[in-house]
Amino acid sequence: MGLIRTFLRDHGYIHQSDLRKPSRRAYAAAKMNRLTDEWLTTATSIDHDIRSGLVAVRARARDLSQNNEFARAYLRAVKKNVIGSDGFKLQVKAIDYWDAKGKPQPDRMANDIIERAFASWSRPETATVTGKISLRKAEEIIVETAARDGESFVRLVRGQSINRYGFSLQLIEPDWIDEKMNEELRNGNIIRMGVEIDVWRKPVAYYVSTRNNTLDLYGSMIPTAPYVRIPASDIIHVFDPERADQTRGISWMSPAMLGLHNLKGYVGGAIINARAGANKLGFFRNPGQTAGASPIATEETDSSGNPIDNLEPGTFTDIGDKEFVGFDPKYPDQQFDPFVKSILRGISSGLGVSFSSLSNDLTEVNFSSIRAGLLEERESWKSLQSWFVESFLNRIYSEWLQMVLLTGAINLPAAKYEKFNRPVWTGRRWSWVKPLEEVKAFQEAVKSGFKSSTQVIAENGGDIEEMYRELAEEKQLAAELGLDLDYGAKDQGSSDTQTDPDDDDVIPAKNKGNGKGAVAKA
Repeated sequence: MGLIRTFLRDHGYIHQSDLRKPSRRAYAAAKMNRLTDEWLTTATSIDHDIRSGLVAVRARARDLSQNNEFARAYLRAVKKNVIGSDGFKLQVKAIDYWDAKGKPQPDRMANDIIERAFASWSRPETATVTGKISLRKAEEIIVETAARDGESFVRLVRGQSINRYGFSLQLIEPDWIDEKMNEELRNGNIIRMGVEIDVWRKPVAYYVSTRNNTLDLYGSMIPTAPYVRIPASDIIHVFDPERADQTRGISWMSPAMLGLHNLKGYVGGAIINARAGANKLGFFRNPGQTAGASPIATEETDSSGNPIDNLEPGTFTDIGDKEFVGFDPKYPDQQFDPFVKSILRGISSGLGVSFSSLSNDLTEVNFSSIRAGLLEERESWKSLQSWFVESFLNRIYSEWLQMVLLTGAINLPAAKYEKFNRPVWTGRRWSWVKPLEEVKAFQEAVKSGFKSSTQVIAENGGDIEEMYRELAEEKQLAAELGLDLDYGAKDQGSSDTQTDPDDDDVIPAKNKGNGKGAVAKA
């Protein structure tokens, strides 16, 4: 090592004075001192971290979802924005042939047959084995379970005895895939937290605990042997991985759970304190009374034998009849609301939602701020929608299509499976605060060639073929009934001035004044 340093010094790579300088770490985050001594410096695998906290985090997340209003609001927002009130809409884009100009021509008849059959299968009596949950509701349960528990498991059940489509779904609680089951198999595979994976870490099978009917009577969820080995081809494991080697999922709420729990306790304590202050309680005590003695006349005692007195608003208890000691708590004070909002902002960041959406508080927002916040938040929802399509819906459709073609549930050739396996899913879309301005923006984008009509309609959750067909049918029906309706009329004129009640500026039309002697802003 000394020869290397001498060589570098002699050839001018390092200065002589540099050799006398003490070495410093390149990153401040790597320093070890009194301020960072509790900061972890050892790396662990993601599966190690999940296995050590999976059960506790899942149980606490469920408790928050049942008893914490903000956790409940977050899960409701996940369902509302990822799935929506109508669920995902299927559009099959099977191509019939390519014309002489190389343009694909859709097989509309086959697409309609498949879409109608899938809509019929999606009803509760056929979509799930219980006969009680539709596909739309199953989507809600799956995405909420993934957000709360970190993962969701769906078993694909096949067979002509199931229903006329030969296909159905079974939702499995994550508890029944036992995270305590870890084993190395003779064939080189390993079972990690109930999931068998090969050398490439590809899931091979899932070990589902057999439910004990006796324990079920009392609502217990204790996964244990014997296990049912279900091939990965029959299970959809829905979770959003954070790292490459991740085998199981962890609650999306985990970064914010401690804050949610502490905030709930803080607010609860403030409420109790406020109630006590509202009751205006007081006591009479004897200053010279022996410690531990109590003259309270009551038959109720706590676990230590101390007497318990029931307090009511406006009461004063005699505990010595000598000196009055008032009790008038002043908390919560004026700092309560700002403190709660500050904590909620951190929780909102951990959950990935805006503060106004989580708290339902719009007192401090204006048009510009809420617009920027909503745009950012909606991108997150769209990302989750794409993840849900990739991890669940595409697999469901391909498996369902294969079964209905093989069983003859729909009258289409099974040999053309690849042709028909072209699903396009449209998720929930959001209207803007000012829909008229949004429509005008879409019109300008289409006129300028920045977007096509197909893109605009798809972004708003529609299908251009269906929309144009509906418009044609409406026009035909209106003509039959002798109605003169205005379809697609050209703009006969526009207002010279557009105003935004939430903005301070008035935006005049091009080359025109604003009527106030002011110069229009660019």
